Amino acid sequence: MYLCGAVVVWAAPYRHPLPYVDQAFISLSAVPRAVCPASRLFSFPSFPVVFSVLEKVVIASSRVARGVVRMEEISNVVKNYYAVIGQKDDDIFQLYQDNRRLQKELNDALSGREENETELRSLRLLVAAQKTEIVEKRALTDALQAEGSVLRDAVGRVRSALGMISELDYTAGDVAEVCIADHVRCNELAWRQEQLVYAVECSSLLTVRVLVDLEQRERQVIADAYDSTCTGVWPILSQCFLLSSAWMERANARCADLEHSHREAMEALDRRAQAAQREHGCAIAVLEEKLTTGEAEVERLRGKVAREIAEKELLAVAGLARVDLLVERCADLERILASCLRALCRHDRWLMESRTEVKSAKERCDALQTRLSEARALLRARQSRVASASAGGSGAKGAPDALAADEADMAVTLGVLREEHEALRQEWRRSVERERQARQRLASAVRRHKAERTASESTTADIRRQCSVLENELKQMRLEAKRHAKESRHLQQQLEEVTADVKQRDERIRELEASDNTLSSRCAMLSARVEALEDDLASLQREKGERVSALENMLEETRRETGKHVTELEEQLRSERENFLCELKEWSSVLDNTRKKVVDLEGERDRERMLRKMLLEQQHDEARLLRSVMMSEKAMNSQAMQKRIDDLEQVCRRSAEVIVCLREAAHRSADTAVVRDTVLNAP
Repeated sequence: MYLCGAVVVWAAPYRHPLPYVDQAFISLSAVPRAVCPASRLFSFPSFPVVFSVLEKVVIASSRVARGVVRMEEISNVVKNYYAVIGQKDDDIFQLYQDNRRLQKELNDALSGREENETELRSLRLLVAAQKTEIVEKRALTDALQAEGSVLRDAVGRVRSALGMISELDYTAGDVAEVCIADHVRCNELAWRQEQLVYAVECSSLLTVRVLVDLEQRERQVIADAYDSTCTGVWPILSQCFLLSSAWMERANARCADLEHSHREAMEALDRRAQAAQREHGCAIAVLEEKLTTGEAEVERLRGKVAREIAEKELLAVAGLARVDLLVERCADLERILASCLRALCRHDRWLMESRTEVKSAKERCDALQTRLSEARALLRARQSRVASASAGGSGAKGAPDALAADEADMAVTLGVLREEHEALRQEWRRSVERERQARQRLASAVRRHKAERTASESTTADIRRQCSVLENELKQMRLEAKRHAKESRHLQQQLEEVTADVKQRDERIRELEASDNTLSSRCAMLSARVEALEDDLASLQREKGERVSALENMLEETRRETGKHVTELEEQLRSERENFLCELKEWSSVLDNTRKKVVDLEGERDRERMLRKMLLEQQHDEARLLRSVMMSEKAMNSQAMQKRIDDLEQVCRRSAEVIVCLREAAHRSADTAVVRDTVLNAP
C-alpha cells in the first residue's frame, strides 16, 4: 500500500500523470506473489476506496500542475490517503499470514502424500511377495500332484502284478510291504542258491577226491601184492624146475590127478577172475554214472548261469530304457524352459513399449503444461492491463472491445488447451495403467518361470541321480555277468579236468585189464598160492568195506556239520539283513526329512533375499526422489528469494526517488505559494 502511495506522489508533479500511473501499476504487478499476490490484492473490499483516493490524488496533482488547487487541499488529500493506507496495513499483514498458513498446509499435504506413496509402495511389495509365495506354493502343489499321480500309477501296476486289486482289502502300505518282502525274499533265495551251489560243488569234489584216493590205494595194494607174489613165486618155481627132473616120474604118476585138480583150479580161478572183472565193471559203471550225473549237474549249472545272464541282460535293457525315458524327460524340461525364456523376452518387449508410450505421453503432457502456464501468464498480464485500463478511465474507446475480444480468444484457447490437457492426462493414465499391468504380468511371469525353473532343476537333479544309480546298477550287473562268465569258465575247466581224469582212469583200467590178462596167464603158475591170495583179497575187501563205511560216515558227518553251519550262517545273514533294512529305512526317512527341510530353508532364503533386494531398491529410489525434490525445492526457493530481494530493492529505489521528487515538489509549491502571497499582498 505504501508502494501505491509512493507511485501516486511520484506521478503528481508531472503534467500528464496517467501513463506514469500505468507504469506504476505494471511495476506493482511485478512484485512477487508471495509478498503481495495481485489476485488477492484486487480482491480486497477496501481496494475501491484506495483507488478513489488515488484518483483524487492524481486529479489534485494535475490541478496543482495547472495552478488551480492550493497546497492545503493536496496536504489534506495526502493525509487522507495515508490514513486509509494505515488502516489497511492490517489487511496486508493478514494476507501475509494467510500465505504462510497456505504454504504450511501445502507442505503438510506434500509430506502426507509422500508418506501415503511410501506406504502404497510397501503394500505393493507385500502384495508382490504374497503373490510370489502363492505361485511357489501352487508350483509345489502341482509337483506334489504329479509325484502322487506317478506313485498311484506305480501302485496300480504293482497291484495288478501282485493280484492285490482291491483297495479296501489291501492298502498302499500293504502293497509296499509286500514288494519289500518279495525283494528281500528274492535276495535271500539268490544268496541261498549260491550257497547251495557252492555246497554241491564242494561235496561233489570231495566225493570224487575220496573215490580217487580209495581207488589209488586199492590199486597200490594190488600192485604191492603182485610184486610180493612175484618175488616169492619165482624162487619156488626155480626150485620146482630143479626138482621136476628128480620128481618127473612121481609127477607123471600124479599128472592126471594134478591136471584134474589144475583144471578145477583154473575153472575156479576163471570164475573168480570173471567175478572180479564183473565187480570192476560195476565199479567202472558206478564211476561212469557219477560222471554222467556230474556232467548233468554241470549242464544244469550252465543253464542256470545262462538264465541269470539273460535276466541280468533284461534288467540292463530295462535300465537303459529308463535312462532313455529320463533323457527324454530332461529334453522336455529343457524345451519348457526355452518356452519360458521366450515368454519372458516377449514380456520384456511389452514392458519397453509401454515405457516408451509413457515417456512420450509424459513429454506431451509437459509440453502442454508449459503451454498452459504460458497461456495463464499471458491471461494474467492481460487481466492486469485490463484492470489498469479500467482504472485509467480515459483510454481509447476501442481498447475495451479489443481487450474483450482478446480475452474471449484467450478463454477459447485456454479451453482448448484444457481439453487437450485433460485428453493427454487420460491417455497418460491409460498408459500408466497399461505399464502397471505389463509390470504385473511380467512379475507374475518371472515368478512363474522361476518356480518352473526351480522345479525343472530339482527334477533334473533327481533324474541325474537316478541315472547315476542306474549306471551303478548297470555296472554291478556287468560285473556280476563277468563273474558268472568266470565261474562258467571255471566250471568248464573243472569239467575238462574231470573228463581228462576219466580218460586217464579209462586208460589205467585198460592197463589193468592187460595186467589182468597177464595175471590170468600166470595164474596157472600161481595155483598153489591162490587160496592165500583169496584170503588176502577177502581181508582186503573187508578192510575196503570198513574204510568205505568210515569214509561214508565221515562224509555224512561233514555234510551234517556243513548243513548246520549253512543254517547258522543263513539265520545270521537274515538277522543282519533285517537290521540293515531297518537301519536303511530309518536313515532314508531321516534323509528325506533333511532334504525337505533344506528345500524349505532354501525357499525362505530366496524369498528373504528377494524382499531385501526389493526393499533396498525402494529405499534407493525414495532417497533419490527425496534428494531430487529437496534440490528442486531449494533451487526454486533460492530463485524466488533472490527475485523477491531484487524486486524489493528496485521498489525501494523507486520509493526513494518518488519521495525525493515529492519533497522537491513540496518545496516548489511552497516557494510558489510564498511568491503568490507576496504578489497578492503587494500594493
